[in-house]
Amino acid sequence: MKRIPAIYVVFFSMVIVIFGALLLQYSNSLFAGLAATAVMGVGIASSFPVMLGYTASAFPENSGTAFSIVMGIALIGNMILSSFVGFMLDMFGIGQLNLLLISFVIIMIGILSTVKYKL
Repeated sequence: MKRIPAIYVVFFSMVIVIFGALLLQYSNSLFAGLAATAVMGVGIASSFPVMLGYTASAFPENSGTAFSIVMGIALIGNMILSSFVGFMLDMFGIGQLNLLLISFVIIMIGILSTVKYKL
């Protein structure tokens, strides 16, 4: 990430995820749904490499320990978020999945914009 700052990569990735979620919302065939899911995957794909690169540069002398902590937090967050999404979709139906996806991305953009000076 020497040419493009990490924060720009993450913001652009979140825009790609929102675009994929909107495509998924308005897709009317299996192929279009799969393509929209692939677009969201492309957007999400940069998250871990950027965060691990930031972690390695922030803690060069303890990068192994820092990686373990980052991965532990990510896995715990994934478990909590998956349970929450399952609960919400059980309550309100699968039709609200895209609304949840877009809401989570907007929350992530809000968090990133508050900590962008550190990235």
